[in-house]
Amino acid sequence: MAVNPGVFRNIEYVARFQDGYEMQVTTGVTLSADVPGAIDIAGQSIKVDPTAQPGDYVVTGEYTDFFGTTEAATTTITMYGPRTTWERVQLTGGGYGLSGAWSPDQTTLAWGSSSGAVNFYTVGLTPSQYELEAVHPAHDGRVVFVDYLSATSFVTVSDDGTIKSWSISNGVIESVSTYAHSAPLLSAARLDNKLAFGDSMGGVGLFDLDEWDDDWYGMYHDAAVLSVALDEEAVLSGGADDRATVLQVSDGTELRNILTHTQPVVSVGFMGTNLFFTLSEDQTASFWDRTTFDIVDRYEYPSTPTHGEYIGNQLYVSTVGPVATWIYNSDGLLLRWLEHPPDRGEVEKILIDPSGQYLLTGRSTSTRLVESLFGGLTEVTSSFASFQFWELGRGIFRGSLAHSFPLTAAHASMDTQRIFTQSPKRTLVWHNDPNGATATEDRLLETGYFINPSFSGMDFTADSNTMVTQVDQSIFFFDTENFLLDKTLQTLARVFSISPDGSRIATSQDTVRLWDTTNLSLINEESRVLSGIDFRGNDHFLGAVNADNFVGVWNESGLLFNGVETVYAPSQIFVNSTGERCAVITVEVMRNLLSTTYRYYFEFFDISDIDNEPGSVGPPIFLLQTMEDIFSGGSAQASFNIAVSDDNVLALVGASDDNPVRLLNLNDGTTIREFLPPGGAGLDNLGASSVQFTDNDTAVMIAWGEGYAELYRRKNPTDLRMELSFPEGGAPKILADRKGAAPGQPLAYLVKPGDEIVVSSFAQYEDGGELNVTASSVLSSGLGSPLTIEGATVRVSEQAAYGDVILSSSYE
Repeated sequence: MAVNPGVFRNIEYVARFQDGYEMQVTTGVTLSADVPGAIDIAGQSIKVDPTAQPGDYVVTGEYTDFFGTTEAATTTITMYGPRTTWERVQLTGGGYGLSGAWSPDQTTLAWGSSSGAVNFYTVGLTPSQYELEAVHPAHDGRVVFVDYLSATSFVTVSDDGTIKSWSISNGVIESVSTYAHSAPLLSAARLDNKLAFGDSMGGVGLFDLDEWDDDWYGMYHDAAVLSVALDEEAVLSGGADDRATVLQVSDGTELRNILTHTQPVVSVGFMGTNLFFTLSEDQTASFWDRTTFDIVDRYEYPSTPTHGEYIGNQLYVSTVGPVATWIYNSDGLLLRWLEHPPDRGEVEKILIDPSGQYLLTGRSTSTRLVESLFGGLTEVTSSFASFQFWELGRGIFRGSLAHSFPLTAAHASMDTQRIFTQSPKRTLVWHNDPNGATATEDRLLETGYFINPSFSGMDFTADSNTMVTQVDQSIFFFDTENFLLDKTLQTLARVFSISPDGSRIATSQDTVRLWDTTNLSLINEESRVLSGIDFRGNDHFLGAVNADNFVGVWNESGLLFNGVETVYAPSQIFVNSTGERCAVITVEVMRNLLSTTYRYYFEFFDISDIDNEPGSVGPPIFLLQTMEDIFSGGSAQASFNIAVSDDNVLALVGASDDNPVRLLNLNDGTTIREFLPPGGAGLDNLGASSVQFTDNDTAVMIAWGEGYAELYRRKNPTDLRMELSFPEGGAPKILADRKGAAPGQPLAYLVKPGDEIVVSSFAQYEDGGELNVTASSVLSSGLGSPLTIEGATVRVSEQAAYGDVILSSSYE
């Protein structure tokens, strides 16, 4: 697991029994660290101390089952330093709708997202007239709470364990203060200058926003605090331990501990001056007297509640199965029941728009239990995101922000000024201002929210001015410069790709077809099924033939003229923009009577000489393994997204479901670092929907299934350090780094005639992090030098005379 310092990350654990049964046991695992001073542990979350040195740390998790059997699993935590080599610089809008608030003048919506950003929208007269103002990256974790303090300031709370305050001046947002808590923060509520919060360890606290410190904090629950509420006299809290508490606001004294629910309490809140409510996953809501703490009433629901809020003298309770909201008046009379199709995800936040006409539902991914073919229950992910608008009177859907359905594709222009994102129902483009912030959003194409036709992939020309995308049997050509639908190609296509200049498009269903895009005429076709397709330049394209462990090369006439066999069955393919390398995701399938196992690999080929058979560059690199049993348990097949840098040194590999994006060094197959969404690993992580190198390999774009894309930019090193070692395996002789050395001052090392040494080069960064760049570095020596250089190996001539020889290493 790769982490930045100072950020909490959760570790998920699954116990596998001898009969193959798997069970989520995260909450029952106890963690310990090999370097306790460097790792802070809060339940099943870990945080690397900001003062810790970059490197690897080991966290051990121990689990004991009902029979007393104890098993342990280790996790290697890699800390790169606070922004080493790749820094997140930009975000599109979107993500899970976790929190939200209106500005004091009711003209702006601030939406806290799972991306770690706050999305600001100008309020429109109708939902379709809401316009994006800005996307502000606020946290390294999810924004679980946001609220305006004034017209020019706001506060945010995140599960990265921080509370932050911000100022707004002439549209520019600047950080004012940051408070770091000892555990992930999961819930918060504000009244005037006081902020109540609950954390993952069961702690509840009251924070003074003026003094910027907590008034009090205590452990009131035995599990995570899922909800808090605050008024002038008391703080309410609801926890995953099935309890609710009433705490005195002045000092945190416990006034009442409520244990009447049998499942986690997901919401608590005050209803005027006389009542408060507790809402639980046990499908009940309880109502309590504010003064005596006696129960007044209890409501039962036919399905599981996920969220409740008291807004404007009305109580709103959201449930799943189906996703819906129950609306009550202050006397508890049910006024309306509004269904929110589709029945996906769950409601995390409820807002009423300033006009009072629309209910906004902030959605996130949830898990559901479904019955398998043989009667067992299997946990599946139900994904949805963003905010949707519903007419309060009739419950009619009136629109949504960003992407509600999971992202399936994304693309960044080479100058990074435009990022395109696509979900099954919507294709958007996000424009960036000169400072890198997302400034505007435009909708390019949409399909009906409640109808079956959906977008299924997109591809672009090299200048990003032409987009091709598919809906059913139609492939649309869209002019992204002028926002015009140009033409439509009617053909069956499972996969498709457009040439960099837009002159040709290749498609495949059960037939491989090459088309001239000028008049959409067919150039050639042949019966063959491809699982992946990509152009190499404008005159050739490559296709993955899964059934035959084969990657073929087609020419400008649509004829197969070359190819290469893969070790395993190819499923997806990518050609870098220089046309020199081809990356292929391959899969090894192993079946037995009870299960099917899929092992995925990364295979890499040199296609610089297209007329000769492509050569394999190194052995297959193992990526991950999934297993599916006959009872529908385990993990389904994974899908991948891949990209290769133009210098052929780096690769990005993203996988679906709860998997990180890996940055690979293609020279040795090692993982340089991993990227995860701000929410970290877990069932909420839907995996990457797209990855890409852009801006001359100085930036990478990663789009996450939960609804947004982010841009990382490569940081330039401040120095280069060299290590010398002998090929026989002797200890490296470390030359002092050049920090503080005079410009051009050489560093001395003594060698003898006939010596052979290996030189390793490490890029050093301002924050203390390092990156092994040996494969990308170039060694050199002057004319007439007695040194012979082959890659990273340096040989000293047997006839070398005594004296000084300059050996230099350069890295760009």
